[in-house]
Amino acid sequence: MEDQVQMVFVNPEPLRAEQVQNAVEFLSHPKVRGSPIILRCSFLEKKGLKIDEIDEAFRCVPMDSQNHQQACKRKPLHRLLP
Repeated sequence: MEDQVQMVFVNPEPLRAEQVQNAVEFLSHPKVRGSPIILRCSFLEKKGLKIDEIDEAFRCVPMDSQNHQQACKRKPLHRLLP
């Protein structure tokens, strides 16, 4: 009989509601809404939000929500700069 491999799926960490709410408030600010999506994602990453939390914040603020997916999937801006 062959060895059976058990697959264990780890549940992702729960979203931190306070962090998501802060991100929603940030993304809702009129000056921020006009800034490039890549900069908004980068800022939130630098503040320690996880990609799932950033995604949730963008879902709560109906603006360019489709475009943010591509912008946030790239490497963080601070890693691209010399």
